[in-house]
Amino acid sequence: MRGKGRRASKSSIMVNSHLGQRLRGRRVLLGLSQAQLAKNLGVTFQQIQKYENGGSQLTPERLHRLAISLGVDIDFFFEGLPDLRGASTASKTALLPDGQAQDAQILALVRSYGRIADDAKRRSFLHLVQSVSNSEPHGSAT
Repeated sequence: MRGKGRRASKSSIMVNSHLGQRLRGRRVLLGLSQAQLAKNLGVTFQQIQKYENGGSQLTPERLHRLAISLGVDIDFFFEGLPDLRGASTASKTALLPDGQAQDAQILALVRSYGRIADDAKRRSFLHLVQSVSNSEPHGSAT
């Protein structure tokens, strides 16, 4: 944590910013507002804003509670974080393909998929999407 009068190190700022981006992306993907997430954690929505913009440092306890609330492992938040040498950690679970949470169609598809209550229907839909995507030649424009 930063004390009064102390400046955050460049690496601290980078980590806080990265964690905030991952937090925001996952929250948006799940269709949660900042207020909803804040209520789950027992904090204000302004605190969620500070976490998302990297202005507040996430404690290990808070990061653990966020992971549970967002249905991810704690290492999700660190995926893609450059290490101190400038290398990037491999992303095992991308937020969305290519890390972009801006594609409205993908976001709508993921949200809709998550709302399918019947396990058999959800599996069938997944198999349908996989079969359609596998039948398309790679790199073809649609």
